[in-house]
Amino acid sequence: AIPIQFQKKAVMCSVAEIAVTLPYSETSRSPTPPATRPVDYFLGDAVVVVGEDEVPVCSQVLCLASPVFREMLTSGMAGAQSKCIPVDIVSKEQFVEFYNLLKPLAWKDNSISEKNVGAMLMLSDYYQVDLIKARCKEVLVALSAVYAHWR
Repeated sequence: AIPIQFQKKAVMCSVAEIAVTLPYSETSRSPTPPATRPVDYFLGDAVVVVGEDEVPVCSQVLCLASPVFREMLTSGMAGAQSKCIPVDIVSKEQFVEFYNLLKPLAWKDNSISEKNVGAMLMLSDYYQVDLIKARCKEVLVALSAVYAHWR
């Protein structure tokens, strides 16, 4: 059972009960460690810390998509125990956009564009997400062809 705060009252619930009965709450945005933070089934079981901001994530999604995240979350590293992963190479918005591409059925052909290709390429290279990296390369080749045509 997991202690949670619901309508200003502490209750004990199983993860399954939380997934069914509780909406996202203010308590899950608190800076407390994930082990004591309420689990929100739809947001995940880990936190990525970008600057001063926290992004709730599903560790399984990260582990399936990236060998770097898998190592960070399954080894003896600090991130594996606390499930807090620091990210300091991009903004919160850029990481959220990247994370959303990792989710099942989230991919669209226009997910990577001229606007976000730089950040997505940097993140996909750093975290070794080959599918996103390959799409970034395709977009860059297409953009270079367009720019070459206008010269």
